[in-house]
Amino acid sequence: MLQNILPPSGVVKEVSPDTAELMWTDADKVRFRMGFAEKIGGWSAIGVSSLTGVARAGITWAALDGMARMVVGTESYLYLYESGDIYDITPIRSTATLGANPFATTNGSSTVTVTHASHGASTGDRVSFSGGGVPFTLNNVTIGTGRFTLTKINANSYTITGSGTANATGSGGPSATVKYSLSATSAEHVYGNGWGAGAWGRFTWGSPSDTNVLTDETTIWSIDTWGEDIICARFQEALYVYDTSAGPTAYPTSPSGSPTTVGIVLTSTPDRHLVALGAHDGTSFDPLLIRWSDQEDYTTWTPAADNSAGSLRIESGQRVMGGAKGRGQILVWTDLDLWSLQFVGDPFYFALQQLGTGCGLYSPFGYAVVDRMAFWIGTNNFYVYDGDVQVLDCPVHAHVFDNIVRTQPWKVKAGVNKRFHEIWWFYPGESDENDHYVVYNYKENHWTIGTMDRTCWLPEGTFQFPIAINSTGTVFFHEVGSDANGSAMEAFVETGYFDWAEGDTMLFMDRVIPDIMDVTGTESVQFYVYSKRYPNADPITKGPYSVFDDTEKVSLRARGRSFKFRFESSDIGNGWRMGKWRADMQPDGKR
Repeated sequence: MLQNILPPSGVVKEVSPDTAELMWTDADKVRFRMGFAEKIGGWSAIGVSSLTGVARAGITWAALDGMARMVVGTESYLYLYESGDIYDITPIRSTATLGANPFATTNGSSTVTVTHASHGASTGDRVSFSGGGVPFTLNNVTIGTGRFTLTKINANSYTITGSGTANATGSGGPSATVKYSLSATSAEHVYGNGWGAGAWGRFTWGSPSDTNVLTDETTIWSIDTWGEDIICARFQEALYVYDTSAGPTAYPTSPSGSPTTVGIVLTSTPDRHLVALGAHDGTSFDPLLIRWSDQEDYTTWTPAADNSAGSLRIESGQRVMGGAKGRGQILVWTDLDLWSLQFVGDPFYFALQQLGTGCGLYSPFGYAVVDRMAFWIGTNNFYVYDGDVQVLDCPVHAHVFDNIVRTQPWKVKAGVNKRFHEIWWFYPGESDENDHYVVYNYKENHWTIGTMDRTCWLPEGTFQFPIAINSTGTVFFHEVGSDANGSAMEAFVETGYFDWAEGDTMLFMDRVIPDIMDVTGTESVQFYVYSKRYPNADPITKGPYSVFDDTEKVSLRARGRSFKFRFESSDIGNGWRMGKWRADMQPDGKR
């Protein structure tokens, strides 16, 4: 008798495989669409060099010239992607004038030593030189106007690498203007113990900390558009504006009059106020203070009778964790709650309203907004806001929250895959960097899981495909073909154990009729059948069996009280979508 093998969409991990019956219980690189499992689309690297540092935030946009652009921030640099090239547009930290003969060469080397008292730079920072005499050549080594990555020697000197090899040892060069980029920050939460860890007075005098204390936090960039330009800031640092019309060799500048330090910045639309979620209040940085600029003017932040600048303070939680533009409001998450910041016009301009409690944001990057809904990850649940805050039922809840690396919360990154109605969350599950994902299909209300190294995700729209970046800085277009950047993508999906008979009945399976669609490439999908007599018994494995889109049936011999199916592929060019498979099962004896 033919029995259907068609589990409902989505992975279920909240029950054991032996009690899951006919459900999908595990998967990797597989999504569910219209009731059927299919291999996800592939990815292909954008033909640019890898970024330095770990990308956590970015934005894509089209300026007035119609050109698609992307800005991405790592803990080391801020990058612009334009016309197929990557540019370093990291803001300038400081500008100075060098003294006399500041450059020195060593015969036979391209290394140039630069003397600058109290330069304040660290190894890995970038530096540029300009002014009279630049570019110049010293002892056959050329120093141009581009940016150089420096290596610190001490507080008063560092080295760079010039073009060419020195033919003499000596010093010279012009008293150039020198510009230093923002120094690199932390790519992760850093913990310490022992003497000096934690706040002053945390333990008795002379006693070391006996527990790990957070000493540095994962770098947070917030990036948004202001017309065709870009506003950006690293958390608790200065605000910067990048003028797109100035070209890819220009750097963002900090507008006069803006707060000394800001938290998360975004543009309120359509009223055109620049909003800082967390801001300096004139005395110190307040992580719960919301400040906004005058309308259409990001240089005016001090309230006056003739402007609309102002501020409000959230009174719960420890800090603002994230902010996003929703329908007619800005959604503001703290570590505890969700708030609405809404433009109300003169005389107050903005109003705060608490939308939900106990539903705070786990990671500053852990939310996504699509189709007038907001989805986010909290400390122990996934949430949706569609007018009300609701906990999402999640059949893979324990799989995610019992395994997520809690020491690196700010690395969790959410992203939207609009074409397939999916919210992806990438999170650290077996290491300190993102290596797992969980996906929620908000149209069909099901979940799936898998493994993938991605730290940043930008939806399609400006570009044809979604863009994602891995932890080593490679930038990919996603949903392109069926391979992993030219290599085979390993994908699988498997059911739990199921039975089609009552009581002690043994079953015999001798034929499987496959149903598979959209097979690409010349290779097949492999499938296995596992059978058991008892839940705690070791399974008997049959397979792998190769199935193509023209395979009519597979003959086999499998006996047991319960069965499990697994489908997988690992070949170049291989794509597929499952249909309704059937198995021929007959009652059988116990011998």
